[in-house]
Amino acid sequence: MVSFHVIKSAMAGLSSEIDECTDGAEALTAYDCHRFEVSFSRIGETMENQNIPSPQSKLIIEQTVSDGGTPTLVCRGRITMETASQFRSEIKTLAPKHKFLKADLGGIDFVDSEGLGSILGTYIFALSYGCELMLVNVNSRVKDLLNITHLEAVFGNRT
Repeated sequence: MVSFHVIKSAMAGLSSEIDECTDGAEALTAYDCHRFEVSFSRIGETMENQNIPSPQSKLIIEQTVSDGGTPTLVCRGRITMETASQFRSEIKTLAPKHKFLKADLGGIDFVDSEGLGSILGTYIFALSYGCELMLVNVNSRVKDLLNITHLEAVFGNRT
């Protein structure tokens, strides 16, 4: 992955070449000026579209035990393409060892398609080991997503 500083430096270099070009440098033709401007705009687009992880894209999972002895994964942050494997890994570690498992999604403020697939996949994985995965304290935004995708029917009253 190219660092932000390398791209910024490249953009600065192109910017100075464009300035020289537009200041009437006779060595460069109008075609060269256009070529530099296109390159400059493509680098800008690449920077805008680059997926730079931010603190908001983190997933924090703390393992606790509920009053009844059921392991509970208290999740905060986002379940996305970047963090779905972390969620999956936690469930896959615990499901074979327990009959019940809770995932507290009260602190999850965003789930993308990969995250949604991860939640469903780990639910099915847990069932295959005889473990019932219950989603508890589901954030209203996530609950809306489950309703829109009709997955609330899969999880039943376990959300």
